[in-house]
Amino acid sequence: MPALHPPRVGVSVSRASLFQIAILGPMLIAATTEAQVASEIRGRVIDPSGAAVASAEIQAVEVRTQARFATRSGRSGFYDFGNMVPGVYELDVVARGFRRLTRTGVTLAIGQTAGLDLVVSLGSREETVTVNSDAVMLQSQTSDIQMTIPRNHVEAIPLNSRNFVQLTQLAPGVELPPGTLLPRINGGRPRT
Repeated sequence: MPALHPPRVGVSVSRASLFQIAILGPMLIAATTEAQVASEIRGRVIDPSGAAVASAEIQAVEVRTQARFATRSGRSGFYDFGNMVPGVYELDVVARGFRRLTRTGVTLAIGQTAGLDLVVSLGSREETVTVNSDAVMLQSQTSDIQMTIPRNHVEAIPLNSRNFVQLTQLAPGVELPPGTLLPRINGGRPRT
């Protein structure tokens, strides 16, 4: 009597498919992660009277990693640093006929679009004006409402059944009525 072998069950994957997964998988994950955490700094370079300063060279340096980003202001003085990693930045502005401006302590949170007008004063490039700003940036560029809860807070708070929805109560205007599963935001209907 011939030996019985159990039927083979499985998925057949070709080498080409494995190669595609190995190459494209990390790229898709990186793109998704970057889209979730990307932040932005935008605004205008202006003189003390409020007039636009065109073609100003602006450099942003992330303090911790020393990553450098550069751009120029347009004819209307507008500049934009998109896809920035959250962190603390130092901005350096150089424009012809104006003093160099260094702005330190610009804190950028996850997903934040910070509006920051840079005011340069008349003078020589060799002169530098330094502005220290550790204040939280007001997000006036978009109507998004968001809040970042630090990791140590999440780990320290006792959560009933580790339900992440309970963390929403830490945000202003959010309430989780007793016996409900969905939060109420600013008195609105329950939603997630």
